[in-house]
Amino acid sequence: FASSLSSLVRSFPALAAPALLAPALLAPALVGCSADDTTLGGDEPVATADDGLDARIPRLDSSFLPRDRRSLALTFDDGPDDDGNTDDVLDTLRAEGIRATFFVNTRNTVNVEASSVARRALARIVAEGHELGSHTARHVDLATLSAAQVEAELDEVENVVARLVPGAPPLTLIRAPYGSPYFTPGAALDRVGSIVGRHGVHVLWNIDTNDWRCTSSSSACVVNNTFTAVDGGRSGIVLFHDIHRTTAEAIPTIIRGLRQRGYRFVTVEDLVREKYGKSSAELLGQG
Repeated sequence: FASSLSSLVRSFPALAAPALLAPALLAPALVGCSADDTTLGGDEPVATADDGLDARIPRLDSSFLPRDRRSLALTFDDGPDDDGNTDDVLDTLRAEGIRATFFVNTRNTVNVEASSVARRALARIVAEGHELGSHTARHVDLATLSAAQVEAELDEVENVVARLVPGAPPLTLIRAPYGSPYFTPGAALDRVGSIVGRHGVHVLWNIDTNDWRCTSSSSACVVNNTFTAVDGGRSGIVLFHDIHRTTAEAIPTIIRGLRQRGYRFVTVEDLVREKYGKSSAELLGQG
């Protein structure tokens, strides 16, 4: 692993910037491990964050919170779909003047290249000013894959988006399916984290709405889950899934309720800049 990290730093010198050597902010979080020191190469000490991964690999883990605790970044996983739910979410965001971040798959619930509805939704995400990130091609747990397979999952999304949406920004935001293995320090995280770090900034979440559990219920389930979290003092990055009808129906009520509670909407890139002073593309040497 040490050699792979050394290669990573040589390939992406931005990762060696002093600002990235500090351990991640420690705050109440979904997971938490004590910071530790390891050695990279010779006798060079390497800081590790609360997830145990080399702190020079940029990411937003669950311990990172915005300075303004009334800030929320809306994120949507697993789309685009071909049932119109992603389009309905986009319609609401456009009407409300809110930019969000969409972590997309290319062969999960739908083959995006084969679906005209999904292709149009993907193009809309970019055209309407939202941030586009990778959620891998097939939504497979990266901890179960070899290094070559992890690379292939990330490469496919990047290549498909480049073909379908010419001129789209590089996919320098990434969210691993299930957040795995970013909640569990160990060999899988070391392997996956170093590969993902070459492609983009990994992004976890602070609020899980569990909207996927509401698909047999109603939109009220998604609304209640969201408001329970924020009314309990949570802020930061919010996880939704734009492929579900109940989520698409809940988003208008959620946005109105959050505004009434005094929350403001930011993007994931806003939070990357807050933590690192640079965009994700700049951190990867692409900005």
